[in-house]
Amino acid sequence: MRVSLFSLGLLSACALALPGCPAEVKDTQAAPLRKSTPQVDESDPRVVKIDDDLYASRAVPEQPAEGEAKGSGKPDESNGYCRLYAPKLPEPHCCRTEYGFDAEAASGACGNPLYLGESFLRSCGYYFHDAEAGEPVWFRTSFVEAESPKAAAEAEAKRLQLRFGKPVEFRALKAVPDAYTLEFEGIGYAWVSGDPGWPNLRRLSWEVGSTCSEEGIEQVVGQMATAKPPPQGAQRLGLVPEAR
Repeated sequence: MRVSLFSLGLLSACALALPGCPAEVKDTQAAPLRKSTPQVDESDPRVVKIDDDLYASRAVPEQPAEGEAKGSGKPDESNGYCRLYAPKLPEPHCCRTEYGFDAEAASGACGNPLYLGESFLRSCGYYFHDAEAGEPVWFRTSFVEAESPKAAAEAEAKRLQLRFGKPVEFRALKAVPDAYTLEFEGIGYAWVSGDPGWPNLRRLSWEVGSTCSEEGIEQVVGQMATAKPPPQGAQRLGLVPEAR
């Protein structure tokens, strides 16, 4: 007996409708594979590597324009001597003298973990990235000749008053023995003697209200007060300033 194509189709449809058989065919395509999260390293243009840490590129100042020296506008360690950084100087240079400033201690005291680097222009500048403001903040250090921190602060107060005609007060920094400080037009200064082996008094300056809190400043000055001077002819301890 010949079976028509219509009969075969009817039998197939009935077979599918029998009890125990699914009424509709489920999608049997395999689930799409999950994409693995790519590992980010220093080759990714979105990040910058400083020490062993990676930071978003936007957290670090832009690259210097073509022709500008290394360290101008962005941290650079290729000189093998210091982490060089200057936000505007076309030809920045490392600081050749130690002042007892410790970048790691300052980072902890002021809450700015990203140390950008140093450069010298009449005094040594140390720059940190302020994540909240999105801009670099700074400390500057130098030697000054004076009999004592108090004498240095008093002389600076008199000089500023004579030049600008405004009364300037200085005071002892209570948390640090034999350290004096003053503020004038948004800039803070502190003078500290410390170990007698230092060739002169050391002065620290900063931008009031931006660089660090008052409590943090006391910690930074206190750390400098306890720092030891480098032995004659000694090499610096690393690319990042570290107190002895």
